[in-house]
Amino acid sequence: MLSPLLSVRVERNLFEVSRVNGCLETLWEQQQLPDDGRMEVLLCVEEVLSNIIRHGCPGGDDDEVWVRADLAAGEIEIRIEDNGAAFDPLSHPSPRLDVQLQERRTGGLGVHLVRKLMDRITYERLAGRNCFSMAKKIATGMDT
Repeated sequence: MLSPLLSVRVERNLFEVSRVNGCLETLWEQQQLPDDGRMEVLLCVEEVLSNIIRHGCPGGDDDEVWVRADLAAGEIEIRIEDNGAAFDPLSHPSPRLDVQLQERRTGGLGVHLVRKLMDRITYERLAGRNCFSMAKKIATGMDT
């Protein structure tokens, strides 16, 4: 993502999640994207970003979280980066949904949701940063 359509620096505050989703909504409208996929993208951004804000970085002057979005090849790609401790959410096993709620281990439902709703997700650690990308196929009007 060299020059994304959207690039937002995020403060470590849960109120930022709604601000970022508002920016994504504006991008959606500006690009005249169809409603199909919008709610899934917003929900997944909310899940990933809120987890990063709650658990990712300790905070401070050098704290950085960025959300970037771009359109390419009939999909919207969202990239969320932070400079917190290395954490690959994709390396954790999927939650066991076949057992009683009381018997389940905590965590993992958000990543499970993202895996189910998005078409492509990746994680990599680059230059001391967690880089989580997710993409959803959408009809852009340019598709034939």
